[in-house]
Amino acid sequence: MVGSFKNGASLLGVTYGLILCTFTVTLSVSQCPGCGPEVLKQSKNKAHEMMNQAKTLFRTYVSEQGFQPYINLCDESVGWFPKPNITLLPRTAMLQEIYLTLQRLDRTFAVLMEQEKALELDSNLLSELTEAHTSITALRSNIHCALCPHKLPDTSSLPQIPKVTDFFQQKTEGCQVLKAYVDFMRQVETGLGKLTKKRGKKRSKKTTNF
Repeated sequence: MVGSFKNGASLLGVTYGLILCTFTVTLSVSQCPGCGPEVLKQSKNKAHEMMNQAKTLFRTYVSEQGFQPYINLCDESVGWFPKPNITLLPRTAMLQEIYLTLQRLDRTFAVLMEQEKALELDSNLLSELTEAHTSITALRSNIHCALCPHKLPDTSSLPQIPKVTDFFQQKTEGCQVLKAYVDFMRQVETGLGKLTKKRGKKRSKKTTNF
């Protein structure tokens, strides 16, 4: 069965981006946009929506790519997702890690979408990938707001993604990324929930003191 995936790649004559490579980024100060006081709460709610979206996307990917016999391969870790659990980090470090990972996901999902377009199949996967990509961009913008005026990852240092032609490898990498994405969004929701509660407690203390 593995061989049939590889033959499919050569027949299609399509090159795909290698999405498991580690992106190197540097930090720079970016101009802060106008942000409302509820940006963390909005981000937490968005993260909850994205976590459910990610679960559905992972199931769709496995089903439509015919990857059920190899689903155990999806459990392999992806090096550029944050370790250890981001919910244990201080506020600024947590938000920077979230922003950085969303930046990498933005690039990776663009590659996944190109892969799906190249196959020219009539499926739900491309629309779900596109919706998730839009959500990633929106949450990244919110995290940008929450971080300002701290240092933000500089996108100009992200390298080009190398090309490979192994179709089975691409399916494996896509599965691994989407499985890790589910876990990441679960952490993001939990972490932003903690920050939102802390902010609420600070407001409560100020009101009491007044």
